[in-house]
Amino acid sequence: MLKVVHTQSSPVAEEAHEYLYSYHHEAAGDERQQAIVLGALFAGREMECSVRSHWMAYPSLKLACQRLQAIIGHQWRLADDAPPLIVECIEDATLEAIRAVQEDGLKANHVVAVYLSALADCAITACSYVTTGAKGKSRVRWTPLTMPIDVWALGNSDMEIRIEPGSKLSEAYRDGIKGQLLTQIATPTEVGMVMRNYF
Repeated sequence: MLKVVHTQSSPVAEEAHEYLYSYHHEAAGDERQQAIVLGALFAGREMECSVRSHWMAYPSLKLACQRLQAIIGHQWRLADDAPPLIVECIEDATLEAIRAVQEDGLKANHVVAVYLSALADCAITACSYVTTGAKGKSRVRWTPLTMPIDVWALGNSDMEIRIEPGSKLSEAYRDGIKGQLLTQIATPTEVGMVMRNYF
């Protein structure tokens, strides 16, 4: 069991919200297991039908979501009352894709680019927070996009995890992280579509 502390939106919070939960990691290479976990996260949510319909229409987007889940995990969240970040990212991407079709009448390949761009933009949020773990007198830091938060936590068991706002990311750094992330979750052609239209 890991103790997780979220601070408020300011670097120096007046109080911290604390709650307890366990990290459970599914093997990153087990796509079937990832799909099961990902599907379960949306069961009963308002956006469930829209999310699943986009996955059915564009199977590559579901695969991209599974790959993103393997990177940021399925329990990393920005506040104790917030849904997992992976859920926020997928719902944001779905809403952006719906808006693009309704307002711009985009074709299928552009819908994929809009979705992936929004998915990556939301995931970059993790990079603007500092996540550290304290074990005794030592403190280790999780580097976003290098491994799932749950894998990192299991490798540093019996520690308190603290999530707090970091410094504002520069535009160049955000673009770099976005490109790095896209290459890990999408095909070269899909990455090219995003870069041509949304960078």
